[in-house]
Amino acid sequence: MPGLVMPARRLAVAWVVGVALLAAGCDAAGPEPARTSGGSALDLRSEQAGFVLEVHLPSTAFTIEDTIPLETTLTWTGPKAKTTVWGSGSGLVTFLYGELGGAGRSMGGVMTADCHAYDLQRNVPLVVPPGKGWSTVGEDPNLAFYQAWAADPVLHLPSGTWRIVVASDGLLAPCDAAAAPLKQSIPFELTIR
Repeated sequence: MPGLVMPARRLAVAWVVGVALLAAGCDAAGPEPARTSGGSALDLRSEQAGFVLEVHLPSTAFTIEDTIPLETTLTWTGPKAKTTVWGSGSGLVTFLYGELGGAGRSMGGVMTADCHAYDLQRNVPLVVPPGKGWSTVGEDPNLAFYQAWAADPVLHLPSGTWRIVVASDGLLAPCDAAAAPLKQSIPFELTIR
């Protein structure tokens, strides 16, 4: 969802969602982020109620010129031949990019407020390209950066250390806020030189 532009009334909600996802990725009960170690490959996995969220990267170190080849899949592995998950029309998986140090920029974790049904076949991965949504409130000094970053058709990040949280977010019943949630997150860090 490159360059997601949200109506002003949804910006505050989107910002809260992004902050909540970043906080969830920092939760001590959740998985620890992968540490950079000279550019080692990442193969990370989270399982919940028959759903498997996976993240693959050939390295944890890139240059600012490199396209970051982030591969993400969400797979239903439960007992039924297929299942349905309800979630945002912008997708069942969000991507939050947080700069550690530096300018402290944060992008992503944004979802639209609509509700969409997603049918998943058992053992058929849903391939999810890296999302690049963003939102801001007020006069943000990083606004021009966010706009340019979202307009880039591939994933690049500025130099520094970045904490990325890939998260699934859905409901296991039709658009019912009281339904059992599908919430998983995989945090990790990348070094960009």
